Amino acid sequence: MILPHSHNREGFTLLELIAVIGIIAIMSVFVVGGFNGILKAFGNSSGSDGVRRAIMLARQQACVDGHEISFQVTGYNTYILVRRAGTVTGRFSGRKEPIGSGSPITAKWISDDYANLDESLSGLTKEIGNLSGSDKQSVWKDYVQRFADMRVYDMTDHVFSSILCPQFYDANDDTCSLAIEDNAYTRGFKVGSVYGYTISPEQSLPKGLVFDGVFNASTGALNEDAIRKAYVLFLPDGSLDSSSQTTFKIVDATTGRGFEIKINSQGQVSTTSIQ
Repeated sequence: MILPHSHNREGFTLLELIAVIGIIAIMSVFVVGGFNGILKAFGNSSGSDGVRRAIMLARQQACVDGHEISFQVTGYNTYILVRRAGTVTGRFSGRKEPIGSGSPITAKWISDDYANLDESLSGLTKEIGNLSGSDKQSVWKDYVQRFADMRVYDMTDHVFSSILCPQFYDANDDTCSLAIEDNAYTRGFKVGSVYGYTISPEQSLPKGLVFDGVFNASTGALNEDAIRKAYVLFLPDGSLDSSSQTTFKIVDATTGRGFEIKINSQGQVSTTSIQ
């Protein structure tokens, strides 16, 4: 009897790849959609536990989303999760017409030649550019809505900004452009600044707790240099970027007692008490 040949199969079919991509997209929607509620629950827990879980959530989101996610200390007792977008390569004040908006916008603009969101943004905004009339404006309106609950954050100078016009690909100069509010433009988002989009509301530690080293209890002043370094950046494979701070101390501002949180190079988090 002649048996049929068995062929070694390499790779995946197109249909299988599409199915996998669809599953990942659905998972991502659920993860991002639940962020606000999850982080709010974390914030209501003990100081160390809330921060520990937020750091773990940032790592999880980096793996699911495929982009760099940062846990960022923003003040003596506040923190936020940010999806890193890129580095400012140019800025100007003036008029610019986003593809699909239908009219020029006068605003403060920052641009980025190498935005790591460029893969999705350029594809979408190029697609919008190929449309016409009401179809173009409808797709643009849906795109703008995606940024409705986000803010842009200067991770170098620690400045938040409202998004006046979401980032879009401009074929004229091959950059991604973004319009921000005047005050933030004045205080931050300079050429060379690293920026990203918030993927959660800013959270606070429970009353009385502070990030040690960020806040000087004797003077009541913030250590701006310490805040600039107080972040944990997760890469898409879940590992830690080498620039990350690996130890955070959360203490009672009066007694000095609290907890120390450590993150190893693989992104694993541990907590010990400080007496």
